[in-house]
Amino acid sequence: MPKISLVMTVYNQKYFVKRCIESVVLQIDQDFELIIIDDGSIDGSGEICRKYASLYKNVNYFYISNSGVSAARNYGINKSLGEFIGFIDGDDYIEADYVLEMKKNIIDDSINMVCFGVNKIFAESGKLVRCKPSRYFNLLIQNSNIRNCGGNKIFRRSIINKYNIQFPIKSSFAEDYAFIVMFYVVGGIPSESIKINQHHLYNYWRHKSSKMSNIHKNLFSTINSCMENIEHLIEFFKKNHLVKHGIFNNIVINHFLYTLPIGVIGKKILKNKFSKREINDAINFYQSKLAKYGSSCRVINKVLIFKIKLLVYIFSLISFGIK
Repeated sequence: MPKISLVMTVYNQKYFVKRCIESVVLQIDQDFELIIIDDGSIDGSGEICRKYASLYKNVNYFYISNSGVSAARNYGINKSLGEFIGFIDGDDYIEADYVLEMKKNIIDDSINMVCFGVNKIFAESGKLVRCKPSRYFNLLIQNSNIRNCGGNKIFRRSIINKYNIQFPIKSSFAEDYAFIVMFYVVGGIPSESIKINQHHLYNYWRHKSSKMSNIHKNLFSTINSCMENIEHLIEFFKKNHLVKHGIFNNIVINHFLYTLPIGVIGKKILKNKFSKREINDAINFYQSKLAKYGSSCRVINKVLIFKIKLLVYIFSLISFGIK
């Protein structure tokens, strides 16, 4: 059984997928398996992936009909055999010592997660942003480039299986962070179960056609994804009797219900990226969801509800000035 399984998701990334696969198969330490999930590509990406699978015994290729990155990752988890699982997107790539460094960090059986640094590379400008985790891993205080990223962590598979941790399949925004939150609350506390590696081992390639460059083009869809994450997380926390856990209020509610959607709406209003109708539709949808979760989640305090409603009202007023 391989020590580490890398689940790689691919969808129409023929210009990047070769670099991604080669960054894995040319690892210094070969104690891994690469699980490639082709999420219904129609641009020739699949042919490239199948070629590598035929050349390397530790590379497995699977094709599924287009279902979204979350469903593809969940499928990859089910196909994996490694003690630990990591995730990589088809347009990103990893450093040659990724597996070597990870194996150094999981010698101790008490370790459930390893978190490491990220190189955020902007293809058009060539700008490089190097991000590394603080030495003491606390999910609440990490830089967002470290905290929210799914590619810069590996997770113990037995905990994923035990608690049936899955990516929210109806979400296309912040689904990585939703997965991390679920794993963290059952496998990352106490913090001694998380190992910090400050090497920059994951290269996140930001380009015009990448997911994060286009995620906010549909405002309604982005807000809906935030709400789908909430649905998924509430179900998970209730099923595992964790609703009274501090993280439920601090992250699940505060971050996914408040910070993310308000931030998205506010930025787009201020930058005049959408019409008044689009913004009002998104605000109305958000208010309907807010009413639902405000009544169903007792842990949401009245002050937080007031702050959210006040900001929504302010944004509504601002949107009147948008054509």
